[in-house]
Amino acid sequence: MHNNQMVTGLKDPNGITLREKNVNTRSDVYTAEVFLPYNLHYSIFLKNLNMRHRAVVSVSIDGCGIGGSLLVEPDSSINLERFLDESKKFLFIEQNRETEAFHGKSQQDGKINISYQYETEPIHAWEINSWTTYSNELFNPLKDSHPMVPFVQQYRHDLKPISTCLPPQHEYYVHADISNSHDRIEKSSGITVGGEESTQEFNEKEHRELESKIHKITYKIFGASNSINVTDKIRCVGCNRMVTSDCNYCPKCGTALIKIRR
Repeated sequence: MHNNQMVTGLKDPNGITLREKNVNTRSDVYTAEVFLPYNLHYSIFLKNLNMRHRAVVSVSIDGCGIGGSLLVEPDSSINLERFLDESKKFLFIEQNRETEAFHGKSQQDGKINISYQYETEPIHAWEINSWTTYSNELFNPLKDSHPMVPFVQQYRHDLKPISTCLPPQHEYYVHADISNSHDRIEKSSGITVGGEESTQEFNEKEHRELESKIHKITYKIFGASNSINVTDKIRCVGCNRMVTSDCNYCPKCGTALIKIRR
């Protein structure tokens, strides 16, 4: 999903972006649905398209924070696979009586809320060196004809500690903005828990003052027998044509499409 110079997405264990369904970009909070089989790990992809400003990103899963915020550098991306406060990968499991008794039940179950703000412009100021040494002689720029040598002092306000994910060597993304999909899939709820041990590491950094505008994106994960990703194909039962999974109807004969596994 693309919102205010930030591209986001969820990826399956193979690193393939999950297809976004029922995308809503008409409100302040952009929303989308994705489908993933239970007992599979997933990751959250974040790409900052802003060429000048870093983004501070907060993520909550099932209504709970992941243990801190992330710093995404300008024109760069990260693929978050684990919680910040524990080295466990994101694992999607089915919500049943046992999990409800242990974790409880909430309307936030299955939801991934992503909010982010960009840093403001750095504040620059000029300061005059009123006295300095020039050719081993003391010189006053207010009296002598030599040019003054100004320097720029950059001031940083409200420095706060923050975590930044070490980026992979290579990263690719697919912008899957698909609206009003009606694939015949039964929606079932699930939650995210800590899965396998992750080797992903983080560095602590500081950020400048942030813009007041907060941008928001929300994903809802549903359980499914097969994950739906951007490389899936759909077979038309009317003309037997294979088309991409972002289509709701066959572009050749107009038949409603049913999702199948590749």
